[in-house]
Amino acid sequence: MKYQDCKNALDSYFCNTEKNSLNTDYLEEQVELWVDNTSHLYYDIRKNSRRKIHSIIWEGFEQLARQCCEYIHRPFLGDSTSNYQPTSDQLKRYLQEYGYTPQSVFSNMCEHYEKVRAAYPNSI
Repeated sequence: MKYQDCKNALDSYFCNTEKNSLNTDYLEEQVELWVDNTSHLYYDIRKNSRRKIHSIIWEGFEQLARQCCEYIHRPFLGDSTSNYQPTSDQLKRYLQEYGYTPQSVFSNMCEHYEKVRAAYPNSI
């Protein structure tokens, strides 16, 4: 997938066109919904202490971005779902164009999920 296709698809969901800025609140909300509703990510947040929280969140963002790209560009790029898979570098570049890093955009989520992970065994 070309970077411009990825950017156009993600902008259609997450760009505030009035200010030409990234709507980070909406992006963070959508990634959190994705993580909470994807069983293996939900499990990893709560029970898999070998995985770092930020890598789980990034995986959720990658999956969400793939779905956004597929919804916007299908069937123009063909039938293969691999045609709609933005690379990690493309996603980092997308965030950098708006002045963000993955750490800055998802810092609140990381803190939230760290608390969730710490409280999980006691919350059953």
